[in-house]
Formats: sequence, structure tokens, C-alpha cells
Amino acid sequence: MIVCLDVAPAFVHLEMITRYKQILKKEKISGKEMAEILGISYSSYRSMTRNKTDSHPRWVRSFVIAYELTKLEK
Repeated sequence: MIVCLDVAPAFVHLEMITRYKQILKKEKISGKEMAEILGISYSSYRSMTRNKTDSHPRWVRSFVIAYELTKLEK
């Protein structure tokens, strides 16, 4: 699996990962469940979604935006 990383200022990465994790918590989706949904190992998932300041996977941003858009429609 090839994962494209988003390059942006550090605060953007932390904010996006934080929002992503808040959504999963709100929807009661565990990291292990999300890794299974994505078809990746849990260890790969954990390394991609850890709180780091240099990058985050683009799918995290896509997930957050799609989630927020669906909430706006309701």
C-alpha cells in the first residue's frame, strides 16, 4: 500500500490527527477496527496515526472532511 503524506505546518498535522481521533472516539470505532476497515495491519495504522508534527496520511484529511460534510447535511 502506498500512502501519500500531506506536507503542511506542524499545527495542521496535529489538529487533523486530533480531529480524526475525536471522530473515531465519538463514533465508537477502535483503532483496530479502523485498521481492519482500511485493510492494513494495526502496527502500520498506529504508526500512520500517531501524534507527530511532520506529516499525516492524506486519507486522514479525506476522512475528516467527508465526516464533517455528512454532518452538515443532516
